[in-house]
Amino acid sequence: MSHYELFIPSSVSPPASEKAFQLETSHWMAAVRMGMGELEGQGSAVQNILADIHSDGSLHVTEARTGRVFRVRVLVDEDLKRARPKSAPYQKRLDPAVMAASVMSASSSISSLPSVGLPYRSTATPFAQMEGVRTDASTAQGHAQRSISHIVELETPIRPVSSGTIGRAGRSINKSEEIDVFADAFERVVEVPSGATAEEALYFFLDLAIKEIPVAAGSIMRADSASSDLRFAAVRGPRAKQILESEVVVTGGEGIVGFCLRESVSVALSDIQIDNRFHPGITESMRVEVASVLCAPIANNGRVFGCIELINRQKSPEFQKYEMGVLSYIAHRLALHLAA
Repeated sequence: MSHYELFIPSSVSPPASEKAFQLETSHWMAAVRMGMGELEGQGSAVQNILADIHSDGSLHVTEARTGRVFRVRVLVDEDLKRARPKSAPYQKRLDPAVMAASVMSASSSISSLPSVGLPYRSTATPFAQMEGVRTDASTAQGHAQRSISHIVELETPIRPVSSGTIGRAGRSINKSEEIDVFADAFERVVEVPSGATAEEALYFFLDLAIKEIPVAAGSIMRADSASSDLRFAAVRGPRAKQILESEVVVTGGEGIVGFCLRESVSVALSDIQIDNRFHPGITESMRVEVASVLCAPIANNGRVFGCIELINRQKSPEFQKYEMGVLSYIAHRLALHLAA
């Protein structure tokens, strides 16, 4: 288990709702999940997240629609000594039953067509009902117990935080290019050949995503019909044939793809090479160096078929908000095709 600090700046001035927590957890994704929950508790519906790893190893998360941000940072011994817990009795062991219910309710899937500026997550279908995924209360409780075992709310962040230093800095985007990409994706996504096999359909949608978003490689992973495991079903890029033949299996709920499916959010992660804790395992087994990842769930009306993942954005490692929207739309249309 490791200790992390979760800091959530206030969305108003003065910072009345600024929050800082110290978490004991086995994985950084648990801290991200809690940050998402805190934002939703403050009225910000979390749909897609952009996560950037900074040179100090901290993870800055920006919610794509609202621009709300939070920071996750690994704590060292010196930080633990400087932590100032609140006097209020927030410090407590998490109740596994409560956490299990939280995991089950937070894990929802897409039930309507995602569009720019509109919420991507629905609140209807728990993870247990997703196609190809077996999840019951005991499984969810296991996820909870592996996630966060202890939370302490802090008086202030352990290290001072300057205003405007968390989250993604504003960047001018060529609006004409953004509109052109969306228009092209909307037009081409319906051109899947009539009578295409499942494999042909997967490659049609994967090739479309790679055409619209400048990346070095991409893949589609399908959920196993008898377990929550994910396996490669379509791959483009270096070592594509070897990856398919290797039959690499991603255990359900693990890694970026597992987080993407369980939380029903699209996730963009940049500058992974700064700290390989953020995407280990699968990239090592594939012998592929990954600098950035964009992942979207393939889901429709309570059924999750898998996910589509693009890696190594070209020109710059940061995926843009509109690129996340394009991939989410393509993934949703693929789900509609698979469900037909």
